[in-house]
Amino acid sequence: MNLTAQLAWRFLKARRARSIFAVIGISLGVMLLIISQIMMTTLEQSNEKTVLEKYGDFDLVSGYNGSTKKLSAKDLQTIEGFPDVDQITPMLFPYASKDMPAAVASQPVYIGFKHHQLAMEHPLVSIGKGGFPRAQEVVIPARYAKAKGLDVDSEISFPFPPGDNVKVRVSGILNESEQLNNIVIFDYDWLATQTHNENKATAVMVKLNQSADKQKVIEDLKDHFEDISIDQRKAMTTEKEQLGGLKPIVNGLSITVLLGSLLIVVSTLQMSVQERQKELATLRLLGGKPAQLFYMVIWEAFLIGTMAALVGTVTGTVLCYALSNIAEQFIGYSIQSISIPAKSIIISFFGSILLTVLATTIPALSTSRLSPIAAYSQKISKSKAESKGTIIGLSMILLLLAAMTFAVHKSVGSGSFSILLGVSFVLIMFVMTPTVLRIIVTALTFLLRPFYQMESMIAGRNALKRMRRSQQIARVLTLAVIVGFVGYMILQAVVSQTEKTISKQYPLDYVIQATEASYEPGFSSSIIKQIDHMNGVETIPVQTSILTHTLDLDIKKVDSNWNGQFMTVNGKKEILTSVGGLDLEKVRNTAPFEIVKGRIDHLKDDEAVITKQFSEDIGFRVGDTVTLEPDELSEVSGKKPFTLRIVGVVDEVPILPDEDLRFFTNETTLKGLFHLQKTEQIFFNIKDQSEKGHIKAKIEKLMENPQYQDAILYDRKEEMDKFYQQYKQRIVLLGSSVLIITLIALVGLMNSMASNLRESKKEFAMMRAIGGKAWQIVRLALYEGIVISLAGCIMGLISSVILGYNLLSALDVKNLEIPYVIIFIILLISPLLGILSALPSALWLSKSNLVRSVFED
Repeated sequence: MNLTAQLAWRFLKARRARSIFAVIGISLGVMLLIISQIMMTTLEQSNEKTVLEKYGDFDLVSGYNGSTKKLSAKDLQTIEGFPDVDQITPMLFPYASKDMPAAVASQPVYIGFKHHQLAMEHPLVSIGKGGFPRAQEVVIPARYAKAKGLDVDSEISFPFPPGDNVKVRVSGILNESEQLNNIVIFDYDWLATQTHNENKATAVMVKLNQSADKQKVIEDLKDHFEDISIDQRKAMTTEKEQLGGLKPIVNGLSITVLLGSLLIVVSTLQMSVQERQKELATLRLLGGKPAQLFYMVIWEAFLIGTMAALVGTVTGTVLCYALSNIAEQFIGYSIQSISIPAKSIIISFFGSILLTVLATTIPALSTSRLSPIAAYSQKISKSKAESKGTIIGLSMILLLLAAMTFAVHKSVGSGSFSILLGVSFVLIMFVMTPTVLRIIVTALTFLLRPFYQMESMIAGRNALKRMRRSQQIARVLTLAVIVGFVGYMILQAVVSQTEKTISKQYPLDYVIQATEASYEPGFSSSIIKQIDHMNGVETIPVQTSILTHTLDLDIKKVDSNWNGQFMTVNGKKEILTSVGGLDLEKVRNTAPFEIVKGRIDHLKDDEAVITKQFSEDIGFRVGDTVTLEPDELSEVSGKKPFTLRIVGVVDEVPILPDEDLRFFTNETTLKGLFHLQKTEQIFFNIKDQSEKGHIKAKIEKLMENPQYQDAILYDRKEEMDKFYQQYKQRIVLLGSSVLIITLIALVGLMNSMASNLRESKKEFAMMRAIGGKAWQIVRLALYEGIVISLAGCIMGLISSVILGYNLLSALDVKNLEIPYVIIFIILLISPLLGILSALPSALWLSKSNLVRSVFED
């Protein structure tokens, strides 16, 4: 065995250049695998910290929020006694949404938290200024503080029915956020005493042990407490999985790159065996056994694999430290320190060596079966050609799979079936690589013949003659194209779908919102004209609505499943509604919605539009006349009733998705009836993104005017920006992987072209001897490289289109678009790869004394 290993080492040194190429090819794959392992572990730890800071370090919230039911002290002890529970802390919402006392209905939501470390983890306890409240203290929202002119240490009265108003000190102000606009925080024990809820809790925050089974705790809660609601904190889980979702993508791409590296190893060792046939035949004649030749190739692979694994591991680790400072720029995650997953790296190190050795069993077997006579007669062993029947059969299957791909997309097909179609096509394409490559090379030779007849014909013949080498390179190029092309198709489809979803959720990027703490908040409408005069700003103002109740409700038309509340007016059941002015045509031009029935244009002062949900729940139809009266909670309470005629029903109003009990009128109705001219919200977009910062600053400066002190500006682009950051992460990963696979293919192609040209040296010498020019030799070599690289990329494009189509069908993407620009770029780059791979060897060959080669040997 020592002799076999020594011979393997000598053969490696004899072909130093080729061995270095093989080591580089595999080390690139190992390097990406190591980088992915280290970076994913590091990013997971960094992301975990960021998510916990954002959402809080706890696992569940459980209770009876919105109900009059409460958890008792005994219930809290029961929950704390669950085996998987580490700690709990109670929360108190003293006034349920049902049967809420009128005195607190217009106030922010009261919440009681204990001064407990776990309570500080709740996102609602986001105190920007001041501290946590003690007895007879409160933390208020920034919007509320601005509207009331309050600061830390200010005093304010809050009602606590059934008791009286109580004056409390402001101990803190919450951070400025839309989610924190309508809550105030009190000390749990003080609030419980004040509202007669001693030893009771509306909900409980639960932190589990590290090894806990979350689902088991949820089942225990459901078993012990009937109708209990459980917040499983899916938003936090989703954000964790956004990075966790990268892990299979990264690992999949890394394994794909490593697979490409292994194909290069197989190709390299096959070339090595072919070039050393005489030496190997001599070993056989001197008494060497087939098994010894087999193990010699295995040893050669082991040495290459070990060196490549060592180089790849060291390079990957060093690059992780070197690139950590720019990771945030490319993928949006801040890295404080690099974490080395020793176990994963060791597995990757030895796993890559093992895969390299396993990949060389085919050339090793061919070596052990080498015939000395054939070797000395220069008959290079060729792979057994496939029968015509097999080729025709597989070709028919390929055509059938391609036809089924488009048929399944146009019909309602199964997702699993579509994936099976796509994967089957790619696998058969890989099996048929020699046949497909022969067809493509022949076609390319025919197309190039009118321009360079001799070079194209010889280059095509050389590529076909060395098919065993060419097919491995073609497979690596096919792999690179599939990864890049299919990955891009899927990412683009996801981007398109998510853009539509987010655009529907946030149809406009910015909103100026009233901060006034009342049922009818608003600010001066004069700001609208000033914003409209700014170039590149498109506004949609929402008039402050007034609270009203019906006076002639037909209770028989109300849906029996409607879960809203009735109120009693003059002994009859009525409902609480609102009336507000909005230019629905303007909204529809910006955020399209469906007009179910009737019209929305040119509304008169007594005409109104309602949503489809409003119509279905309450029974109002187009043509109905509704009598309304300002409610006692309204600013215009006591004014006389008025009537509205319903002229239209719309599916929804995108900018106000939760306003299902609102009558939408024109913008002059309320002004004519009650002389009201306040604005509740102004939605707007900034068309010119280059002016975004400047225009936003101007609006913020404008809002410093005292008459707009009851308004605050929110930027709602955060969700879209977050999504684009995720898209950027995946594009960077995809691009990096495709680049490395392409580099591996380039290394393999350079290796292959060097061997091909060396093998054809006598042919080139004959060309020079009969008058051929050096530039013709170079061009011939370049043509061969171009033909092989272009053929491999065309194979990849055919496979990618079919696989991509099927994967998008499985994802239920309706509008499938083939990225023709990417196809053009790939077809443009592929000849350049061929030129780069062949140029060094071609230049060396053109400068060599080829005529002397005729008299050598």
